[in-house]
Amino acid sequence: MGRDLLASIQVRDEDIVSNRGPRAVVMLTRLLAAVLLVVLVLQTVTDLLATERLPLRAILGSAGQLAVVAMLLWAISEFAAMLIRSHDDLRATRILMARLVHRVARPAAEARRGDRPESE
Repeated sequence: MGRDLLASIQVRDEDIVSNRGPRAVVMLTRLLAAVLLVVLVLQTVTDLLATERLPLRAILGSAGQLAVVAMLLWAISEFAAMLIRSHDDLRATRILMARLVHRVARPAAEARRGDRPESE
């Protein structure tokens, strides 16, 4: 059983969980939100410079829709990142509690063995 160092603390291999997949989803969602913002700017500029003028109300309406979708995607990515951090904190708490129980249980068991009178 290999021991790895995590934040200069020895941990078991089974206590380390890779978060690559969820973190990749967070990054892709943020990238998609950024791409939508670029599309928003390009579409607005194209609509304003078009030979056939569109009403400003239509341009702002479509820009607003893209902005809302981009903000929703960004909010979803932030929520997912928060869930990942929460999961990491929960795992760290579980590891620390297991260590504390192990340290407290060992002296208590030794004390119980020492309190038994020898009747034989």
